[in-house]
Amino acid sequence: MQERAAAEAAQAAAGGDVGQAGAGEGQGNAEATQAVTNEITPAADYSTNQELRDSLVEYALQFVGNPYVNGGNSLTDGTDCSGFTKLIYAEYGYSLGRTPASQLSSAGRSIDYSEIQKGDVICYSSNGGKSCTHVAIYIGDGMIVHAANSRKGICTQKALYSTIMGVKNIID
Repeated sequence: MQERAAAEAAQAAAGGDVGQAGAGEGQGNAEATQAVTNEITPAADYSTNQELRDSLVEYALQFVGNPYVNGGNSLTDGTDCSGFTKLIYAEYGYSLGRTPASQLSSAGRSIDYSEIQKGDVICYSSNGGKSCTHVAIYIGDGMIVHAANSRKGICTQKALYSTIMGVKNIID
């Protein structure tokens, strides 16, 4: 628990700009009962990348129902979209940028949506494709988990709810 608090304090010190969440129907909201946290923790080793991906998605889903906080850096007390993806991946030893644009430009490798796998990061645009304004983690079956906005909090919804600017494979 102290390690997580230290990691979140370091994330908060890093700061940075955040993107705006897009519109769409979510299945969670900030007023929902807080999700149980720290129930699932990442393992040290995985036999396959698929095991790693499954674990990352399971880990991310335990935060559904927690609040969205613009600029926030806590999976339990609140974060925004890019903070959410950054914090989830940090638990698995990956370093992502703090803004949606930086995650699109420098995280992992770009892939086509037809190649998407659990755990990949989807980058969205809510300004007509001018820039990446939102990011989410693909959880399979055409769905994502993300810190949507202050009304919905961390929730799941359909991956194709908004204009996709790119998909990033962080793991392999």
